[in-house]
Amino acid sequence: MKKMLLMKKVSLKNSGVGKRISVKIGGGGRYREGSPQFNKSRVALKRRILKGFTLVELLVVIAIIGVLIAILLPAVQAAREAARRMQCTNNLKQIGIAQHNYHDTHGTLPSGAVAHPIEVGLVISNRNVGQDYCTGWGPLAQILPFIEQTAAWESAGVSSLSLERAFEDILKPGSRDAIVNTKINFFLCPSDSELQFPNKRSGDYATTGSGDTSALATSSYSPHRGFFRFGGAYGTFLANQQNATLNTGVFPASKAYNFTAITDGLSNTFVYGERDYKTGRASYWPGTCGIGSMNYTHGYSALKINEGSYAFSSLHAGGANFLFGDGSVHFLSETIESKKDRADGSGIIPDTAQSTDTATETFDLFQSAAAAGTLGIYQLIGSKDDGAVANPGF
Repeated sequence: MKKMLLMKKVSLKNSGVGKRISVKIGGGGRYREGSPQFNKSRVALKRRILKGFTLVELLVVIAIIGVLIAILLPAVQAAREAARRMQCTNNLKQIGIAQHNYHDTHGTLPSGAVAHPIEVGLVISNRNVGQDYCTGWGPLAQILPFIEQTAAWESAGVSSLSLERAFEDILKPGSRDAIVNTKINFFLCPSDSELQFPNKRSGDYATTGSGDTSALATSSYSPHRGFFRFGGAYGTFLANQQNATLNTGVFPASKAYNFTAITDGLSNTFVYGERDYKTGRASYWPGTCGIGSMNYTHGYSALKINEGSYAFSSLHAGGANFLFGDGSVHFLSETIESKKDRADGSGIIPDTAQSTDTATETFDLFQSAAAAGTLGIYQLIGSKDDGAVANPGF
């Protein structure tokens, strides 16, 4: 039977050469140096004394952690962006479903802007001198009941008031400000990190004038009115209304198309696109009031993706999401073929017009270029009835 030993005391004594270790045990005996019991006791002692890392070991661990972070962080960021982009895609799909439900109910798609006479005496009327009509509720406002936002649709007065009147009311305390500035998540891309809500960009005509900070609710998605921004430098509503049938998109001002008008095919024609705040100034879901307003709510396809203000754009790397007429959503690369050359090679097709006559001429230039094959794929899939076959590659 082995004798149980109880360690009572450990002492270290320095000698001239090294250290002599004696281990006092139960019963008064000691282990002899060099014996197996002594060596086991010394190992146990060292394990108790030598704790922690050396400086070199600590630096190595820190370096390893840094390398792992450098490897994993981009992957985590990419995964987050992929999730945001998927959510953005789902938002556009919900808008697409709402558009189809609207069409089933009303027999047409929403108009690009609901026309209404200017109401004399309102603040916003001062910005429409010489015009009889003002821009009104946009397509996103008109589909609110079809995305479970009937309460916002009724409270904002989409069915009962002009946008001009509703916008005037938000200037008054306790009025429609909370309604017309309502944030609707379906209309916001999660990747648009610089989006301001509401949109208060200086100089935008959604505001009512100098010194006033009121603005309409922001959206990351813009309806497509076509290749042209008819109406001169500011795209006045009256000119847009007069030239509505001469534009190439689905949502020109004061014109409501049905699906049969999209003769190029619903799956070949995009109707909405992203427009982020940083690049393209974003958009407004209620619509806008005042001159120039169609530029601030609607995108047009004369500009390349991510080319600048009022172009379709996004903060997704390399392109933007687009909703097509059949309800599908596709990511279009910013490098997609984009051309606007005249059929005779004499220059590019202008995207503005100062009169109805000029608008007719430029529209004819577009149609002849489509037939001659001098337009880009991007311009062709943005047109509802050019008759040309385009393969976007998705």
